[in-house]
Amino acid sequence: MPADSSKKSIKSSVPTTPYPTLKDKNQKASTTAIIASTTKNNIISTRSATRAGSEPLVNSKQQSTASPTEIIALIALVEKLAKRIDKQDTEIQTRVQGQNNQIKALYDRQEEIIAQLKGQLESAEKANLELQQEVDHLKEQLASVNQQLQIPPPDHNILQHQHDLGDHMDEDARGAQASQYAHAYTPAPAPKPTLSKLAASFVTAAKKGHKKTPSKQQQKQKQKQGTTTTTTSQPSAQAIAWAKRSFQDHNGPNGYSFVYLKSNHRTKHSEVRKKLRILKVEQARVIDIQFPCKGIIGLLVHASYAPELIALLEKVNLLIIKNFDPTSSNIINYPTLQDLDPQEKNKQATQIYQKRMLRMCLNLPKAALGLAILRYFSAQEGPHNISQHNVDIFLQRKPAPTTTKKLHQ
Repeated sequence: MPADSSKKSIKSSVPTTPYPTLKDKNQKASTTAIIASTTKNNIISTRSATRAGSEPLVNSKQQSTASPTEIIALIALVEKLAKRIDKQDTEIQTRVQGQNNQIKALYDRQEEIIAQLKGQLESAEKANLELQQEVDHLKEQLASVNQQLQIPPPDHNILQHQHDLGDHMDEDARGAQASQYAHAYTPAPAPKPTLSKLAASFVTAAKKGHKKTPSKQQQKQKQKQGTTTTTTSQPSAQAIAWAKRSFQDHNGPNGYSFVYLKSNHRTKHSEVRKKLRILKVEQARVIDIQFPCKGIIGLLVHASYAPELIALLEKVNLLIIKNFDPTSSNIINYPTLQDLDPQEKNKQATQIYQKRMLRMCLNLPKAALGLAILRYFSAQEGPHNISQHNVDIFLQRKPAPTTTKKLHQ
C-alpha cells in the first residue's frame, strides 16, 4: 500500500543521532562517583593522620604524593565536569525530544493527508460508478426508443404495387437511356436513419406531447382575471358611508381636532395605522398621526369624526387624554434645554408644535386640506393655535388656486 511505503520512507529519512546511550551515561556517572569517593577517602585519612601526629595512610600498591589542596581542587574540577555533563545531557535530551515531536507531527499530518486523499478517491470512484450506471440506463432508454421508432413492416399488397411501379420506372429509365443524348443512370441510395436523427425525432415528439403546467403566479393571474371579468367585489360599509357623505349636507361640527392616546413604548406610524385598523378605525378619516412627546400619540381627525372615534376607543378600554397641551414646558425633554426658564421652554415647545404642523400640512397630498387645517387652527385660541406667519409660509410654497373671475380679468 502507498501508506506503508510512505511510513518506511519517513522512518528511513530520520537521521540516527550519535548521542550517548543510557549505558554510556551510567558508566560515566559510576566512574565519576568512584573517583570522587576515592578522593574524599584519601583526604579524610590524610587529615586524620595529620591530627594524630602520625603519617598518613597510603595505599598498599602506590603512595599518594598529592597535597590536600590539589586533591580538593581536583574534586571541585570533577564535580564541575560532572555538572556540565549532566547539563549537556539534559540539553541533548530536550533537543532530541523536540526533534522527535516535530517528526511525529509531520508523520501524523502526512497520515491525515493520506486519509483525506483516500476518502476523496473513494468518493470519486463512487461518483464515477453512479455516472456509469446512469449512462447505461440512458443507453437502455435510447435503445428502447429506437425500437419504438422503427417503421412497422409494410403490407404485402403495397410491396407488390411498389415493385410493379418500380419495374415500369426502370423500363422508362432504360428507354430514356437508349437515346444518344442520355446520361448515365445511377439510382441514388436511400439514406439510412442515424442515431442522432432518431434521438432528435424522439425529443421533438416528446416536446409535442408534453403539456406545460402553468406556474402558481400564472394561476393567480388567471384567477384574478377571471374574478375581475366575471364578478365584482361588493363595496364595504365604510366606502358606502364615505360616498353618501359627499352628497349630503354637513350637519356636524366644522373644523379639526386632536385625539390623544397613551403609548407605553416608541412605535412607528405604520404600526399605529395597523393597530387602528385592527380596532376598526376608519383609516381614511385619520388625517395624521403625531408624537408630541414621549408616551403620547396624537390623532388628527375632522371634528365631526372625533366623537365617534373617542367612543370607539373607549369601547375597547383605551384611555383618552383630554386637555393635552402640546406647547407645555413639561414636554421639553432635551438635555440641552433643561437649564432654560419655564417661559423659554414654553416658547421652544410652541415653535416645535407649529413647525410640526406646517411640515405635516406641506406634505399632505391635497394642498387644499393642508391650507384648511392651518386656517382653522390659526383662527382658534388655545394651545393648538397656529400663527399667521406659518399660514403665509404655506401659501408661498403652495399658493392657492386663483378663481375663474380673476383669470378673466
